[in-house]
Amino acid sequence: MNTQNKDPKVFEFLTKEDLIMYTSLILELAIRHMDRYNRYIKELEKFIVENDKFRYTDYKEIEDKLNTPQNHLLNLFGDNSKNAASYLRIRRIMKEKKEKFNIDYIEHDQDTREIHNHLYKTRNYEHHVTDSKIMEWGLYRKRQLVAMPYINWPTEEIKINYSEYLEKESVVHNYEAAKQMQDYFKKLLQLMKKDYSLLIGKSMKVSRVTHAVSNTNDLFQISENGQSRHLGKRKKM
Repeated sequence: MNTQNKDPKVFEFLTKEDLIMYTSLILELAIRHMDRYNRYIKELEKFIVENDKFRYTDYKEIEDKLNTPQNHLLNLFGDNSKNAASYLRIRRIMKEKKEKFNIDYIEHDQDTREIHNHLYKTRNYEHHVTDSKIMEWGLYRKRQLVAMPYINWPTEEIKINYSEYLEKESVVHNYEAAKQMQDYFKKLLQLMKKDYSLLIGKSMKVSRVTHAVSNTNDLFQISENGQSRHLGKRKKM
């Protein structure tokens, strides 16, 4: 691996081994986040089955947990920016260097390309508070004012309204959306595993090992070093 990149924040794929190592790390992250996503979807399923009324705060606790791995997975599968750490970038490098690295690159079918495109658009929408969201929220508020003309808005008071309970229909709708997203992630994860097997020349496998104690200091160090590298404070790989 090249230890003197032109830009220390950008991973360079100079050899096939670079691509193999990179794909291995992306796979590890995707599997970790997928395990959590699957677990929280099951928690939401249980919540729906076991309740007749859906308390807002109880549902939001599950939704918040579900959204965290979902957002990570949207980055890993839906980020198509040039230097993103994502499966789309892996596919792009595989295609660009298939002859140089002697890769048996296989194009994805139309259905898979549509999934990639859907996740790309979803990721871009979910990760930004856009004018589109604010405009739609403003139109919704104006429709409320038509139904309640005795209310003034906007005023000097910012009023935050909460509901104690949610309608079952909205909870089930969000659950079904999460299940659809789960299917997309599962399909792309399987395809990434196949690509990794092609890169290493043999079938890969996933093993899960549970340790009694987690060495969180290592994780903190990786995060801190990553931030330092992003800020240009670390020059070598």
